[in-house]
Amino acid sequence: MFLVNERIGIYGVKEPAQTEIVVRLHPVGKRAYGWGYEDDTSAALNWLMEHVQPGMTVADIGAGTGILSIVAVQLGGVVTAYEIDEAVWEIAAENFRLNGYNATHIDFLRAYDDRQGFDLVVANLGFDQDYSLILTAGKEVWISDQA
Repeated sequence: MFLVNERIGIYGVKEPAQTEIVVRLHPVGKRAYGWGYEDDTSAALNWLMEHVQPGMTVADIGAGTGILSIVAVQLGGVVTAYEIDEAVWEIAAENFRLNGYNATHIDFLRAYDDRQGFDLVVANLGFDQDYSLILTAGKEVWISDQA
């Protein structure tokens, strides 16, 4: 178990939950990013806690383990998770299932329609790329400083 803050706990598959917001992550797939203990992932989780209101639309770009999407859903957000790497997506999809959610693979760069718009966009990406599309995708945007 790892406590992100007093409300969010990251747990293994069978660990007993002790927090209001419970995220279960399968221990396989270390290739994916976003396990909760990284500074930028914790910062993104805290940003979501401050910003997500029930019914808000949220885009998680570069979903990695799916941790940000899972928390946003538990906070009442209507979430679309995007991941370009299909192998990493399988890790996220397994974690979505583990937490009781369904998922379909979507590649943001191919699927995003700028007329769609989101209330919030969170992008915890660890590499350099063109962020212009991401920056215009939501009313409020959080991008990790790792990018």
